[in-house]
Amino acid sequence: MDVGGRLLASLLAKGSIVAYKNLRLNQDYFIEQEQALFNYVETFVGKYNKLPTLDTAKEKFKDIPKPVEPPEFYYDQIEQRFSQRALNRALLDCNELMKMQDIGGVRMKLAEVQARLDQFGVRRAITDFRTDSWDMVRANYFATVYKQQQQELFFGWPRFDKQCEGMGGGHLISMVGRPGMGKTYLTLKAPLFTWQFCQGVPLFISMEMPVLDISQRLVAMYAPWGMTAVQSSNITQMGIKALNKKMATAAEFINPFYIVDGRHVKTAEDVRTLVAMLKPTCVATDAAYRMQPPKGMRMNMKDRIDYNIEWLADNVYSFYGIPGYHSYQLSREAAKKMKKGKGETVDLEDIYYSDAIGQLSSVVLGLFQNESVETILEREVTVMKGRRGETGAFKIFWDFVTMNFGEVDPDADKAVHQMQFVE
Repeated sequence: MDVGGRLLASLLAKGSIVAYKNLRLNQDYFIEQEQALFNYVETFVGKYNKLPTLDTAKEKFKDIPKPVEPPEFYYDQIEQRFSQRALNRALLDCNELMKMQDIGGVRMKLAEVQARLDQFGVRRAITDFRTDSWDMVRANYFATVYKQQQQELFFGWPRFDKQCEGMGGGHLISMVGRPGMGKTYLTLKAPLFTWQFCQGVPLFISMEMPVLDISQRLVAMYAPWGMTAVQSSNITQMGIKALNKKMATAAEFINPFYIVDGRHVKTAEDVRTLVAMLKPTCVATDAAYRMQPPKGMRMNMKDRIDYNIEWLADNVYSFYGIPGYHSYQLSREAAKKMKKGKGETVDLEDIYYSDAIGQLSSVVLGLFQNESVETILEREVTVMKGRRGETGAFKIFWDFVTMNFGEVDPDADKAVHQMQFVE
C-alpha cells in the first residue's frame, strides 16, 4: 500500500472517529488495496460506531504500512496524488481531443478538471446538513461515550461507583490489607468489570503471582466457576465443555485485557514503556510494593515505594490520562489494631512503609476483617480516603463458589454501613 494506506493507518493509530469523519474520505482518494482497507474501515465504523484498532486491521491486511507521521501529513500527500492523477487523466484526454482538433473539447476538459481540483481543496469546509451533520454529531457522541467509558475505572459496586463517578485519568486508587486477605481478587475485580461492561482495555501487572495464578482467578471470576475447582483442575468433562463455551465469549470482545508478569516488568519506567506500547485505559498493579527502583539505583523499601508511586502518578497516570489501581500491605501494627477488643482504628499511617500512598492516592480502600464465621460469605470494605471526602464502609459478597464479590444489597445494610460525605 502507498500513501493512502499510511493515511488510514495513521488515523487508526490516532483512534479518533471525529478526525476520521472530518476528512470526508471516499473511494476516489484511494487506489488498489487501499480501497479494500478503506471499505473495511467504513464497514467497521458503520457497525461499531468506532474505528478499529491498528492491530485489528493488521490481522486482515498484512501489508498495512507503519504510520510515522500524523494523519494531516499523509492527507496532504493524498491531495497531491489525487491532483496529479486527475491532471494526468485530463491531459491524456486533451491529447486525444487535440488530435481531432477539438479545441472546444480541450477547453471544457481543462475547465472540468480545474473545477474538480478546486472542489477537492475546499470540500472539507462544506457541510451538507442533509447528509453530513448527523454523521458528524453521531461520531462526536460515540467518541465522547467511548472516551468516558475507557478512561474510567469502575468497580461494579453501585453505591461506591455512583459516589465516586468512576475513577478517571490521573487518579490513583490503592487497596490495602494484610497478607492473605484477598486483595488480589479485589484488585482484579475492577479491571475485569471495566473490561466486560465499560469497553475498557485494562493492563494488569502481577508483581507477586505467576500469570497462571492470575489467569485462573480471572477465568473463575468471568465464567463464573468455583475457584477451588479451577485451581485444582478438578473439573468434569461436562464442566470443561461449559467453560469452553463461556470462555469463547471472552474471545469475541474487541478490547483486549492484558496480563503482565511482573518478573519481566520490574520498574516504573518499564510500566511506562508498556503503557506507551499497549495503550491501556487503566493500569492495575498487584503487590505494587514489590516494584524495583530504577536500574542502577539502590534504595531502601520506604524510599523505593515513595519514588515509584510518585513517578507513576506523574509520568504514567497523569501523563497518559489513565487511572492507576495498586494493592499494598498494611503494617504489623495495623494487624494488632485489627484484633478484637483493641478498640483502635486502622488509618493511612498504618500502610506498610510509606506515607506517600495515602497522600497521593485519590481513593484508599481497606480490607481489615480477619477470617471468621461472620466473614465466610461477606466482607466489609472500608473507605479510608475518598475522592471527594467519602468515609464509611460497605459490605461485599465473599463467595468463592459463585465468585461473587459484588456489593451486598444496599438496603440490607444501609443503617450501619452507609457511606457519608465529609463537607
